[in-house]
Amino acid sequence: MFSKPPDFGTRPFKFFNMLIKHPTFLDTVKDAWSAAGPVSTNLANFCFKLNSLKKPMKSLCKDNYSDIEKRVFEACVELKSYQLLTLQDPTISNVHNESAARAYWLALRHAEENFFRQRSRIKWMAEGDLNTSFFHFITKGRNAYNAVK
Repeated sequence: MFSKPPDFGTRPFKFFNMLIKHPTFLDTVKDAWSAAGPVSTNLANFCFKLNSLKKPMKSLCKDNYSDIEKRVFEACVELKSYQLLTLQDPTISNVHNESAARAYWLALRHAEENFFRQRSRIKWMAEGDLNTSFFHFITKGRNAYNAVK
């Protein structure tokens, strides 16, 4: 007999900076904001409108950036295959496909970099300067980097 795993509720909302660079970000925000009702005149309405943005932001992130490391790897493999194809047969369409694959790979790579940069800052805020080994490791690294020899 199996027991049901514990339910810890929904995850807290985290806004990832990489969403800002997505081409449909502004349209998604405008649509969700206008669908939440008229102009907010008090703080309760404003809070409701902000909460109504959570679901579209989560779905935008999930649809475009879930499992970002895997997506970057797959885009890199696709780019390499287009590059080989272009080297073997340098037609206009192959060059165009290669440039489109390169642009897609670069966009995903920048999103991945932003994602991990933001996650590292979250870890720093969580474990920051509470006199932990993490803090001392980071401090020693910065001192070594900034040392004048």
